[in-house]
Amino acid sequence: GGDGIGIAAYSSLTQRTVQSAWSFLGGFLAGMGAPVLPGSVSDASLWERAVHAGGVPLFLEGSSPSECRLFHGWVEVKDEYDAWLAANQVQAPSLQRLASDPEVLELLDKLHALSGHPKLAPGR
Repeated sequence: GGDGIGIAAYSSLTQRTVQSAWSFLGGFLAGMGAPVLPGSVSDASLWERAVHAGGVPLFLEGSSPSECRLFHGWVEVKDEYDAWLAANQVQAPSLQRLASDPEVLELLDKLHALSGHPKLAPGR
């Protein structure tokens, strides 16, 4: 408090997303005693209340999971998103490095053998 540093988190109103954000913040802020204060993105006073309490606001989008566009807006344009994702995965330098790393490929082969998941199949 008072040092000008502010942390805020945003989440859709999907249970696993809220839990992930809360869990991350709990670990990130461990030992600081900073509470996580959830509230709506439309609540203009949440930031002020969180700063006053020495905590971190966790802004939640929408009043139901179906209204969440922050992280799930791509669902409305699925075909466009799929094309964008495929193009970016092919171009991503980090994924290109991982795809040629023998240790990563060995791990993926083991995961495929254990899970049978088709997206982990060799050569995929």
